[in-house]
Amino acid sequence: MHREKFKPLGGPDGGDGGRGGDVVLVVDDGVHTLLDFHFRPHATAGNGKPGMGSNRDGANGGDLLLKVPDGTVVQDADGTELAATWSGSAPPVRDRPRRTRRFG
Repeated sequence: MHREKFKPLGGPDGGDGGRGGDVVLVVDDGVHTLLDFHFRPHATAGNGKPGMGSNRDGANGGDLLLKVPDGTVVQDADGTELAATWSGSAPPVRDRPRRTRRFG
């Protein structure tokens, strides 16, 4: 809580929390199967740190890089819509577009 001499109720003075990390899929020539995902099916990126006093924002979470083999096909949770395919030296693809903070 924020305290000042002539403000009896003060108020919160914490900043915004940091954004969470993104999951990034990268084609790697050294990976030949998706067997690693069989043993670790749930992969999560790092969480953002909470905001601190004096209006300081929290730190951003770290991104998670998942290495996939050439020719990988990614579908949505229903398995009906094709989300992405990778072949050759495809650029890294994020699970969602990078978010920007909006004020107001």
